[in-house]
Amino acid sequence: MQHYKFIHFFWHNDLKFTPRLFRMINNSENGFSLENHLFVTPYKEVFNELSHFENVVFFDTDDL
Repeated sequence: MQHYKFIHFFWHNDLKFTPRLFRMINNSENGFSLENHLFVTPYKEVFNELSHFENVVFFDTDDL
């Protein structure tokens, strides 16, 4: 099981800022370590946009 230092919740269905923040954190040249960050979203649109990265998961709120 992977352990993360930081879990980022994208609880808004807005792709305006999410991809920029995501790309900034996933760029090792910015001083961030990819394996320390997990991104979680309950929105399919956001997940589909970012799903080609391994550290993004879809949280299905319908299962609650």
